[in-house]
Amino acid sequence: MLWLDFWGATVRVAVHNQADFTHIAYYFGDHLSQTVAFPDVSVEFRSRERSFFQSEPDEREIHLIEHGTGREWTIEGDDTMNAPTPIPPLALLPLRSRVRTIHGAAAVHPTDPQRAVVLHGPSTAGKSTLLLALLRRSWAFMSDDIIPVSEENRILRFTRPIGLRANSAEILGLATSSFPEAPRFATPTGITRAVHPRALGLSLGPMSSDWTWTVTLVPTNETFRAKRTLSRHLHLCLNIDRDLDRAVKAIEELANGT
Repeated sequence: MLWLDFWGATVRVAVHNQADFTHIAYYFGDHLSQTVAFPDVSVEFRSRERSFFQSEPDEREIHLIEHGTGREWTIEGDDTMNAPTPIPPLALLPLRSRVRTIHGAAAVHPTDPQRAVVLHGPSTAGKSTLLLALLRRSWAFMSDDIIPVSEENRILRFTRPIGLRANSAEILGLATSSFPEAPRFATPTGITRAVHPRALGLSLGPMSSDWTWTVTLVPTNETFRAKRTLSRHLHLCLNIDRDLDRAVKAIEELANGT
């Protein structure tokens, strides 16, 4: 049994395999919490024989209880792949009424942790690579891949591992072999490792921060272009492998008002 806390919503997670316990504890370690008598949501991962996360869809079940409403149901087979993720339970109460999500990455300013930049763009645009480059220049981590946003339009910290591509690691002077415990998975751009920000020696931001700047990434093989469409919105046309330094400079000029 694991207990997780996501922005004040408590989740009781039941698994039946040590590999599943290890998997969830690794990905959501910063959200582990103490046992509570009355969780908001209960999630049980079931599989016939193997680890849930290593089994085929037709061997899987997810049992869910939304305690505030008394709803209880089971997701089976392919639906376990297609349904909204139960951890964190963003599609369930109470988070459904408190938090929305966007696809992207976020970090807070080195000298003002109450101001955050949001990076968004298609999956191959280089959001994680650019995020890592900012973090190595003393920005602090808020989120990668999924950005939770509160009702007050504040960025909520979500400390899942960062997707570190082999090519990105090389550009940033990191050795992926230094993180042998990090899970590996294949993506269209190559093998990616899920590495915790702390394992990279990076700082974490506050629990929440104001959404101050937005940077839209548009991948291109043409000349790098940076255009401010609004005072706090930057549009970057770039090849992330070629233009990383220029992109970082453009973002820091935006944040510093230059």
